[in-house]
Amino acid sequence: MHLQPLIWLWFVATATCCALVGGVGTGDATLRLIPFLTVMFLVGAGAAGLWAFTARGGPERRRLIWSLFTLAGLPVAFSSLAFVLPAIHPEPYEQRWLALDRALFGFDPLPHMQVRGFGALVGFLHVVYVFFYFFPIVVMSVLALRRRWAAFDRGVVAVAFGFLLSYLGYVLWPTLGPNRLGLWEVREAEPPLGAWLRALIWRIEANPWDCFPSGHTMLTLIAWWIAWREQRWLAWLLAPIALAIVYATMGLCYHYVVDVLAGVVGAVLATMLAGGLQRLSAAPSGPEPGPAQST
Repeated sequence: MHLQPLIWLWFVATATCCALVGGVGTGDATLRLIPFLTVMFLVGAGAAGLWAFTARGGPERRRLIWSLFTLAGLPVAFSSLAFVLPAIHPEPYEQRWLALDRALFGFDPLPHMQVRGFGALVGFLHVVYVFFYFFPIVVMSVLALRRRWAAFDRGVVAVAFGFLLSYLGYVLWPTLGPNRLGLWEVREAEPPLGAWLRALIWRIEANPWDCFPSGHTMLTLIAWWIAWREQRWLAWLLAPIALAIVYATMGLCYHYVVDVLAGVVGAVLATMLAGGLQRLSAAPSGPEPGPAQST
């Protein structure tokens, strides 16, 4: 059984149902449903069509096609949420997570996590934060270069499932980050590169209600775990970057602390569910030489 199309069809069906339940009959949200449902239909139709197309091909063609579909489909699915969020669920979850942060720590933790007086470090954190978008690609590319195709197939499934699971979190709890509310953000002596990257993030993220759970935390941990399981040397190499990405989500005020904690839980959940689904499917993934390197 090939899991990639099933994962995509599951997401399309679940996100569509959530949007319909939350948006039908609520005025503006009903109009917003039209472009969203159109995108979901196209994504679902694309997944179903590719499922039929790749059913007769070999593992190499299936691997290439679904890798490209995942690479293109994830930003499309993410951006499409902007059509319906937060209209289908307008509750201000920002206040809930802010209150939960304060309940957990007894104070607002984010101001104490910021780097003040070190503009170059703030710029570096923005570079690290943006590198998140390439973090899973780096891990998957190393597996491909090592021709560890079974590990590559498992990894693509886990990464796609993790991203789509985080997107459902945005549908259920659409939340603006503290930076978009102007809370505690410090930009003193920020170098031009950091300011440019900050502006770039604002422009390319079509869906700003993407705070809970922290996708940066969730997918960084999923990709790092893939590296740890398959290529231990790569995991050690990427560990400082992974930690810096998680810290940057809070140090740059993109996420509340509870978002990061939810991202950790989501990473564990997605990894366990993806692994369980792959064991149940028992799909052959092509030849794979030797055991993973441990050093």
